[in-house]
Amino acid sequence: MEDKLKNSRCIRRHRYTIIEVLASMGIFIILITALMQFFSSARTLWVSSSRRNELYANARVALDLVARDLQSAMYQNDNTARGIYPFWYRERVAQGTDNPQVNELNFIASTDLKPTEAASKICEIRYTFVSVAGPILKDSANEPIPEGWLVRSCVGDNDTIGRYDFFKYAFPTSDAGRMLDVWSDEDRYTPVIPGVVQFGITAYSDVDHTFPAMVDSAFDDMVSVTDIYGVVKSYPKGQLGTMFPQVITIKIKLMDQENWKIYVKYRQRLDALKDDGNIGGADNMSDEIKKFLKKTVRTFSRTVYLSKRSSS
Repeated sequence: MEDKLKNSRCIRRHRYTIIEVLASMGIFIILITALMQFFSSARTLWVSSSRRNELYANARVALDLVARDLQSAMYQNDNTARGIYPFWYRERVAQGTDNPQVNELNFIASTDLKPTEAASKICEIRYTFVSVAGPILKDSANEPIPEGWLVRSCVGDNDTIGRYDFFKYAFPTSDAGRMLDVWSDEDRYTPVIPGVVQFGITAYSDVDHTFPAMVDSAFDDMVSVTDIYGVVKSYPKGQLGTMFPQVITIKIKLMDQENWKIYVKYRQRLDALKDDGNIGGADNMSDEIKKFLKKTVRTFSRTVYLSKRSSS
C-alpha cells in the first residue's frame, strides 16, 4: 500500500497545470523573438557593412588607377621632333547646375594598362563618367555604357586603324599619325566603377594657384602654330591643352549599388512628373532626391603631387 501511495505522489508531482504550460510557452516565445531580432539586426549590420566596404573598395580602385596614370603622365607642347603631348581637363557640365558635374581629364602617359596592339606604352588617356547630361559613351563591344560609370579610354600608338603614331609626327599635319581628334567621343571606353554621381578635377599650377578647366568655347578656339618646317597651321586649342599642373585633386562622389537602383527609380519618377506637366509634384520629387543624395552619397578625394615638368 505504501508503495502505491508513493507512486501516486510521484505521478502527481510530474503533471503540469495549464498555467505552467502557458507560462513556459510565453517564455519560449519571448526567447525566440529576442533571438530573431538579434539575427535580424546582425544581418542588417552585415549588409550595411558589406555595402560600405564595396563603396570604399570602389573608391580606392578608381583613385589608385587615376593617380597611377597621372604619375606616369608625359608633357610636351613645343614644336620639336618629339611631337606635342597635351594635357587638359574640361567641364562638360559645370557644378551648380541641375545636372551633376561632369569633368574630363585628358593626358598622355606611359602605362602598362594599354591596348594589346599598341607598339609602345605611350597612350592617350581620358577619364570621365557617364551622366544623363553627358554624351553616350560605348565600350569595346560598341555597346552603350550605363549611366553612373566612371570610364577610362586608353588609345595606344599604332592602333588597329592606324590613326596614331607618336614617333612619326612633329605637330599633326595629316589624319594619319596624329593625336586623337579633339579626344573624340567615338573612342571606346573601359568601365571602371559604378555608382558615380560626380567626377570633378581641380588642377593647380603650383601649390597656391589653380587654373580653370577648359570650357567648350576655349576648347574649340583655333590657334595658329608653326611646325618644325616653318609651316603655319591652325588647330583647335583643345589639342594643345593647358600647361602641366604640379598638383591635381580628384574628387569622386559615389553611392552603393542598392541605393543607386533607388536613385534611378527616383529619377524616372521625376521625369514622368515633368512629362505630365506636374510642376508641384516634380518640385517635391526634386527635394526628395536631394535629401536622398545627402543621406547616401559619400565623397572621396585624392591629391596627386606631380614634379614640375616643362615642355623642353
